Amino acid sequence: MVKQTKRHGAAHAGRRRRRIVIKIGGKSLATSELIRRAASLIARESSSNDIVVVVSAPGETTSSLVSLLSGIDRGVDGRHWDSVLSYGEVISASILSVALHGMGVRSVLLDPRSESWPIITDRNFGDANPIESKVRALCAKYVEPRLRLGYVVVMPGFVGRTLRNEISTMGRGSSDLTAFLMGKCIVADEVVKVTDVDGIYVRGKRVDSMSRSQLLDLCHNGVSRYEKPYSIIQLKALDYFQPPTIARVVSYKQIRIWRGGTVIYPGEKP
Repeated sequence: MVKQTKRHGAAHAGRRRRRIVIKIGGKSLATSELIRRAASLIARESSSNDIVVVVSAPGETTSSLVSLLSGIDRGVDGRHWDSVLSYGEVISASILSVALHGMGVRSVLLDPRSESWPIITDRNFGDANPIESKVRALCAKYVEPRLRLGYVVVMPGFVGRTLRNEISTMGRGSSDLTAFLMGKCIVADEVVKVTDVDGIYVRGKRVDSMSRSQLLDLCHNGVSRYEKPYSIIQLKALDYFQPPTIARVVSYKQIRIWRGGTVIYPGEKP
């Protein structure tokens, strides 16, 4: 069992804690074994880093929910679609939070239906856009204090809430958007995408590092081992990728998230 992390001033005097947003994809959370592995990965980093964890729905949960809804009524209102689809990510975040508590890691779960939920969006259901000024203010009010107290903040990706307190979703693959938006608003050192491959591949070879502009080119053209361009990092998410934050794509099989994978720089490569 991982011992409960203790923060803080005195324990880390003279050493700056890094701030990391860890985004964990659905394939990396598809089984209880994978969830335990993800929790262990986070636990190893929690003693020396401030961490926000953003999760996707486990496995093919979202696709299954879409299929069920489509079979019931093709005229379902967008608000109802989003309310149902949000549960995949909420369940994933809830289970991961339980796993972290079981390992003695102090964590707090953010629920989209609670006052502390930071991702506020417009009412474009199914493809909602975040209202960044609101997100930034709510991060300052609810997320920052928890990070300062040494909690790992766990939250579902993909999901937002409107100013009318309606649940919204931001489009398929938008857990990446949640991660990069949070990274921007809390000024993270790094956004780490944990997935089922060990980095970004071009023509069958893993790339050790690249710039944001190179990544954008890959996303537009899909020249990689992935079948769909958004499988690298969702394009909308890259709108929120800026200095001083860097990004990394790593496999869930890594022992430490800051080793290996592909590093992405917001500007030109150093």
